[in-house]
Amino acid sequence: MSHYPTELAPKIEPLPGFIDQPELNAKGLVVVRGLTLSLAEQLPERSQEPAVIEFTPNDYIRPDTGKPGRFFDVNSVAKWIAKGRLALPLITTDEKLMGILWMGPEKPGQEEPEIPGATTTFAIRIYEGATGQLNSLPYTKIGLAMHAELYNNDGVWLEAWGDNPKALNTYEKAGFIEEVRDVSKRHGQPKERVYMTLGKLAVN
Repeated sequence: MSHYPTELAPKIEPLPGFIDQPELNAKGLVVVRGLTLSLAEQLPERSQEPAVIEFTPNDYIRPDTGKPGRFFDVNSVAKWIAKGRLALPLITTDEKLMGILWMGPEKPGQEEPEIPGATTTFAIRIYEGATGQLNSLPYTKIGLAMHAELYNNDGVWLEAWGDNPKALNTYEKAGFIEEVRDVSKRHGQPKERVYMTLGKLAVN
């Protein structure tokens, strides 16, 4: 089994040919393996887009502490990937960053609900220029297929907001099953948080 990357990649690599991307390719998009410096440099600006700030505010600046988020700058990105992250960027042919999907070893935090067997986190972002085009589901399926090829999909879990039904619907179609709901704060307001795990039929 491969180890998760802990550094920025020297170059992007194509995914194996058996992982088809026709829906994305038809729109001039492609999922690649490896987060390079040039792609990492695009993350801070992308993380300030209104939709990203609304649902994933911790990407840029954590609103609860005011501290830099995972994608605040290149140094923040490097520290984040050092935790061990398979990064699968969604890019255009000229390497403009249109989305990022990642998976890696992580369990729910101490203040989150206990989910037995949840060991591998999953997350996805779609940025302006690629939103509203039905890209999330094929992107999610491609990411899961690549992770299954390199590692396995046992223990994959995610968290999402209850007031983001489009995201929840995408995850369900990709094979995730809701485990529990809790209440957390987003921008200082209580919001329902949904925790899901990848169903057995979708694991490998």
